[in-house]
Amino acid sequence: MELDKAIRERRSVRKFKNRPVEREKITEIIDAARWAPSACNRQLWEYIVIDNDKVKTRLVREAGSMPLVRNAPLVIGVLYDNKYNLKQHANLQSAAASIQNMLLKAYEVGLGSVWLAGVGSQDVIKKILNIPENLDVVALVAIGYPDESPAPPSRRPVKEIIHFNRFGKESKYPNTPYRRDWNLSDVREFQKYTIRAVGPEPDILLPPLKKEFETEIKLVKRFVDLNEKTLFLFPNSGTYMLNAIGNHSADVYEMSEEVVKYVLERKKRMNLRGKINVLIGDGKNIPAGDSKYTNVVCLHPFEYLPGTEIIGEVYRILKDNGSFVVSFRNKFSFYGINEFIKRKIRKSTEISNLGPRETINCFEMRGIIKQNKFKIKKEVGIGAFPKPEKLQDLTFRNILGDLCGVKVLVCRKYL
Repeated sequence: MELDKAIRERRSVRKFKNRPVEREKITEIIDAARWAPSACNRQLWEYIVIDNDKVKTRLVREAGSMPLVRNAPLVIGVLYDNKYNLKQHANLQSAAASIQNMLLKAYEVGLGSVWLAGVGSQDVIKKILNIPENLDVVALVAIGYPDESPAPPSRRPVKEIIHFNRFGKESKYPNTPYRRDWNLSDVREFQKYTIRAVGPEPDILLPPLKKEFETEIKLVKRFVDLNEKTLFLFPNSGTYMLNAIGNHSADVYEMSEEVVKYVLERKKRMNLRGKINVLIGDGKNIPAGDSKYTNVVCLHPFEYLPGTEIIGEVYRILKDNGSFVVSFRNKFSFYGINEFIKRKIRKSTEISNLGPRETINCFEMRGIIKQNKFKIKKEVGIGAFPKPEKLQDLTFRNILGDLCGVKVLVCRKYL
């Protein structure tokens, strides 16, 4: 296979066939890995091939490795010595070079792969895999026969990223995780390239998050008559929307063709038969007629959108007595506590794959919705209080509901 073909056609594969990978191919992949350059040619890498289901499950449950590890036929742990070549992260650079060789070789021999940085706790994973202290797990590489064929993702143009002799422009995106520092065009451009990293399949979520996800989907199906004309705002990766609509048809509104393209790819993989009608806009205006929709559904985008102007547009396009369903992660919950610890105490400025992302003050969101002439008819809290399996309707400002991880608001338009 030509090198250029492998570079351009290799994809990150997250769905694999239930078929074992031959040891001969594993050996070929490791052989390719060892031919990568390494700092001072020390070659201080080691590779652990993990194909035992019990071990993979322990990595996820005990070490906190990414849930995808459980579903891959095999995972290769890429290790490198943590005592040598530490300057300029030369040890990590060496391991990374070998991983790229592994991905390309896997593609050449007919396998799919994905590079996983989310290895989990070093201490726990070392204990499970009997790894000595002088070696760190740099990454896990999931490998198997692919059961999907992802389309090529968008790539930034060469002229945008190349510089001669000196850096010639400002940073492309804001270097902050706060919505106030971003604008809609920043978010649109950012998500064009990161969309494939924000929508894991529900089956690979950790059990508490999977339960929360499933409960939210049940609520959407309960509160939204999907036989009526429905618009989903900013479905992003489509994870929530597609699991909610099943084989129903719906309209979607997004800010970029690239994001919608990924949603349609996912719909095809899920073998859903409903029709998706696409609307593209600037994030402030919806190209639809007045009083057109019976339902508008907005699941979590206000966590990353820098404004809420779109709510006024929702009021315009909804029919009288139409439903506006909004969900968000609540600032007054364990999500908010975790966010406070991460950003205020640990001083982390890490930016999510969605761009900016913050929990929502449920009191402020209520106020914004009412300012836009909606009446909140029902509130439901998911996670912590009440337990996810108990779909308790919180029609009043119940203190337990305001401590739930996720809030779902069902709003009505009245003239």
